Amino acid sequence: MANRTASLVRYAKIPALGWRRGSLVQSRNGQTKPNVMLYSGREVDSTFGQFQIRTYKEGGRAVHVSVGDDLTIAQNLLAKHNAVRGIAEHQITLGIPPEAKPEDKKTIEALRVAFLKKRTLGASKSNTALYSVTINSFCIYLAREGKTLPEQITGDDVYGVYLLWREQGREQYTCANRYSTLRGFLHSMKIDPKEIVDKVQHAKMSHKPKTIVQTYSDEEVSKLIAVSSERHGLLWECFQKFGFRDEEMATLEFSNIDWINRTVEVKFKICQVPGRVGTDWRSKDSEERAVPVPESLLVKLAAWHQKNLTRRFVFGTKSDTPDIKFLRALKSDWRAAGLNCGRCKNCIKCGECERAFLHKFRASYLTRMFQHCENPRDVMALAGHSSLETSLKYLKASAQPAMQRAINKAWA
Repeated sequence: MANRTASLVRYAKIPALGWRRGSLVQSRNGQTKPNVMLYSGREVDSTFGQFQIRTYKEGGRAVHVSVGDDLTIAQNLLAKHNAVRGIAEHQITLGIPPEAKPEDKKTIEALRVAFLKKRTLGASKSNTALYSVTINSFCIYLAREGKTLPEQITGDDVYGVYLLWREQGREQYTCANRYSTLRGFLHSMKIDPKEIVDKVQHAKMSHKPKTIVQTYSDEEVSKLIAVSSERHGLLWECFQKFGFRDEEMATLEFSNIDWINRTVEVKFKICQVPGRVGTDWRSKDSEERAVPVPESLLVKLAAWHQKNLTRRFVFGTKSDTPDIKFLRALKSDWRAAGLNCGRCKNCIKCGECERAFLHKFRASYLTRMFQHCENPRDVMALAGHSSLETSLKYLKASAQPAMQRAINKAWA
């Protein structure tokens, strides 16, 4: 055991310097100054940061364990650590053999770092965000509860962070996705969620409401295109008639268009934007597909190609890289077309209607294809789904007049 005493330090983001560690600063009355740490001999602001317990292994290597942003909790954890260490030192003095335990017991913090590194490597931007937000918020919750080791985690902790997400205003569908992700983290720590989570609580946390598929009407899309620029107007029409995901449209190249067979191909690929972090795009499924293009749209694409002969991406940026701001453009054009509902919270707050989102084009396309394709597997192929069950989510019931006729006939 190293002889150096454990201590409490501050780990914070310093403007123009980045993340740094510094000592806590004591005031004249002996109290620790809040949001301040000593770095390079001067006091600096450490508001954006957390406390860490610093210990030393044999050989002098420092080890830091994060214990949250609450000073009182951090000080209590430090006191407990020193007390446990004192007991171990007294046992050595008295000749009492220490309890058998793993030589290097991994902390929750170490497991968090390893898990996120593994899960986010090569993952899409949305999956990276899901893993990061879920696991980080859970670990912060555990730190506030004073828990640093996996064996300290209980079902109450899992349910507690779920309730915290709900209090923050997260929808049940979002919380259910986070809970599923959290279960993967628990499994990675050799914790079986079935053994620690109550069955009733599990059913509540995992429940995903079956929402109605939202689609655009032809009238809405026509109004949207009418007020848009030439590029945006063609973009919205392609979204409407291709049924592409936003990343598939962002990485669509002119070389993917088969002008003879009148199809546009979706290739399984990764496309990165040079010099920009977090903008790697990839096809969601590994199944490549060729989507037929309506004749009228093919003519417009050909004309657009003639104006952009030297460019690689159909709807790329000025520097000919994948555009990652389609949603922002949609919100702006939607507002210009007078389509904002004026009632949702985003309309009231910032003028960006919640009814306008990119995936709604895809839902509209698949719903329409189910009305015109005799074989459901044709829709599955057009969507690029790996299972028919996923495609069937977009199969809507018949319109009210049609159902009324069926009811009248059934009970005639």
